[in-house]
Amino acid sequence: MPRSQSESVPASMQQTYATITGLTDAFCREHLNGEYAALSRQLAAALARKRPSPLVRGKPDIWACAIVYALGSVNFLFDQSQTPHMRADELCARFGVSKSSAANKAKSIRDLFEMVQMDPRWCLPSQLDNNRLAWLIQVDGSSSTARSTPRAIQEAAYQKGLIPYLPGAKEAASPAKSRQAGARENAASRFSIGDSVVVKPGVRDPDFDINLGGWQGRIVYLDQMDDGEVLVRIEWDGETLNAMDPDLIDRCEEEGLDWRAMDLYASDIEPVEPRDSVEDVARVAHELSEQHGWSHLGEEGRRIQKVLADVKHDDVMAALHTWEAYFEENLFFPFEAVVSEYQEHGPLRSGDRVKVLHVSAVDDLYGIIVHAGIGRRRYDFPLCDLEAVDKGSPQYQIVDDYRTWFANR
Repeated sequence: MPRSQSESVPASMQQTYATITGLTDAFCREHLNGEYAALSRQLAAALARKRPSPLVRGKPDIWACAIVYALGSVNFLFDQSQTPHMRADELCARFGVSKSSAANKAKSIRDLFEMVQMDPRWCLPSQLDNNRLAWLIQVDGSSSTARSTPRAIQEAAYQKGLIPYLPGAKEAASPAKSRQAGARENAASRFSIGDSVVVKPGVRDPDFDINLGGWQGRIVYLDQMDDGEVLVRIEWDGETLNAMDPDLIDRCEEEGLDWRAMDLYASDIEPVEPRDSVEDVARVAHELSEQHGWSHLGEEGRRIQKVLADVKHDDVMAALHTWEAYFEENLFFPFEAVVSEYQEHGPLRSGDRVKVLHVSAVDDLYGIIVHAGIGRRRYDFPLCDLEAVDKGSPQYQIVDDYRTWFANR
């Protein structure tokens, strides 16, 4: 299948994209090659185009490392028989990112795009010749490699975008070596997906240096690393989630880390009887998500969370009416504001200065509507498109918090 990854990025994500790709470009130039650099840019762009983009949450260096990590998983970067190759822990160390953080983010990227090893969409161009998945097609209901089919079928497959290019008159020789490390089965282990486990005493959280001893959960993912260790992804059970420090959840949200789960080595855990059901875990995780849903925005997010403490995260109209009540108690009218967003239609334009007189309505599409004036003229206008002029006033922060909520609701 030909690669059709675009590097086009929405204007709102250009700066974030530039920061992340600056890191991946420099890393690939120094340690890998141009193919990895190009794929990293394409994957970063694909992440930037998501709505909402996950790149707005978390540190750029973690995202950059995770992007290369995810592509390395597809292209056997951690296999010593490949060129280039690099150990996973070495990759993370060169980015200055913990292995746990990078592995978690890389897995979320692979899950988001359903990436698998040898995935033709994310395969290094130089490896497409030897990538059997890139040439696999369906002929009369049966799977077949396009290289062994008649030329007419090859041409039809290429026109439909099912293969990367038309095979040459002479087929490339079969690879001399198989990807033994890539095909290697997981090491013998007493753990399986779905097992309940507990963290051994003394094991520390690699991101926040917290003692994880006694934390309990279920295995949802197993992966044998290049050094022979088995990496285990654990989703914490309901009791562990309920006992978690709320400040820790806020910090994880702010830094783009998953507080519901963690990757540890199999040597860090031991089997245990389950304490609850998967349904119990989902319920607790949902309740905590409601309580910390805006923490990823840092201090501003905590202020928003305080305003909307009693509102369900997905109940937009209830949230709007809560903001309306909050404004009545905390905003001092009138106040000066400027139109801060581009206006395609209507009497006001970006940069116009108005006097906000009072809240006039609540709309499910435009949010809080305020009555504003310029001289003797009066307009009803969305508050989300206004910015208080006096940045030192309480009005500025309150309105800015609302604008941030409205943009991310």
